[in-house]
Amino acid sequence: MLRGSTPMSTPGTMRNPLTLGFAGLVIVISITGAVYMKRVADARTLAGGVREAVAHPLVETVVVAPRRIPAVFDVRGFLSGFEEVAVRSEVSGRVIDKPVSDGQVVDRGVVLCGIDETFYSLAVQKAEANLAAAKGRAEESVSAVAVALAQQEDARAARDHAQVELKRVQDFSQTQDSAKIELLRCKTQCRRAEAQLRSAEAAHTRAEKILAVSRSGVALAESTLAEAREHLSRCRIVAPISGVIDRTACEVGEYVAAGQPLGEIIHLARMKLTVELSGGQVAALSPQTQAEVWVDAVPGVVYPAVLDHVAPKADPLTRRFRVEFHLANEDGRLRAGLFGRVRIPAGSEDDITVVPRRAIFRRFGADFGFVVVEREGGSVAELRRVTVEDLPGELERVRITEGLEVGERVAVKRPRNLKNGAQVSATETGGD
Repeated sequence: MLRGSTPMSTPGTMRNPLTLGFAGLVIVISITGAVYMKRVADARTLAGGVREAVAHPLVETVVVAPRRIPAVFDVRGFLSGFEEVAVRSEVSGRVIDKPVSDGQVVDRGVVLCGIDETFYSLAVQKAEANLAAAKGRAEESVSAVAVALAQQEDARAARDHAQVELKRVQDFSQTQDSAKIELLRCKTQCRRAEAQLRSAEAAHTRAEKILAVSRSGVALAESTLAEAREHLSRCRIVAPISGVIDRTACEVGEYVAAGQPLGEIIHLARMKLTVELSGGQVAALSPQTQAEVWVDAVPGVVYPAVLDHVAPKADPLTRRFRVEFHLANEDGRLRAGLFGRVRIPAGSEDDITVVPRRAIFRRFGADFGFVVVEREGGSVAELRRVTVEDLPGELERVRITEGLEVGERVAVKRPRNLKNGAQVSATETGGD
């Protein structure tokens, strides 16, 4: 061996550390596996104990029995004010005053808006002047009629005198020839008197016609004045009813035209609920029908309502009748436009099979329930498909039309993972 060289390791020397390391790894893996297997065994033992504990789950049941149910039907409708009036301007002009605002409570006759009265005041003054002139012409016509009547009377008197004179001369001329000239004069005078009378009568007739026209002119002037005054009065737009101003549609300085909407007033102290009912439902109503109204926006409050009227004709599209109920809004919480649900009594129905709503659940688009039946091994939960109907006015119960028989027990409280055919420990509850 050369001096200073490193001695070489033999194969036996290298194998010992590797063997020891491998053996240690095997021991660690074995211990870890044993621990894991023990934990798995413990878990399985625990799960088996749990399954054994819940092998007979507890369920609460009720007995299916016929019941007498009040016949009522619930329908939805919408509320409106007892009176809802759209206020419109009846004259045109510029708005110079607006003493009210949206949401304000007003009484009937309160001024809502003021229109500039300048032109309407001038129209009244002009109509008053025209009326005065017409009355003056009528007075002149009355005087003219009086003069014409007097002239007619004078002409009639002159004619009568001429006729008397003619008669005297005619009697005298029968004995005296010299009276013929006088007779001709009297006849001429009598004809002249007749002509003057006819002229006076015609003048009187014309005067009467002029008087009638003058009186018509007075009546026309009076109506024109009344119209002008009415237009002037309507420059002050007042509330036609007592209520709440829903909204206003004008501002001071804005020009409005006749017929333009200026706002809306709603009477909310009393409300109307309008619903649509079928012919069969309408047949169950009577003038004394009393109903109850629930409004979603006012939870927990029931409003009594009375039937007001039923439409005499059904809607041609829906074939349903419009029915209106009236209800008081003393607390002022109801508003027009809210939806309400009205419950209307219609007698009662006997022998109705009902169960609690919580006994029925939906699965795969159908209704099911668990019926507890007694078999040789004990009580068993049987999954059964049923057909149900909602009961008007009932939130907690449903009507069974198919799938359950009177006397059977249906589960109302059960574990969520209850299986069909599972044995159960059943108890019966007194309520439904």
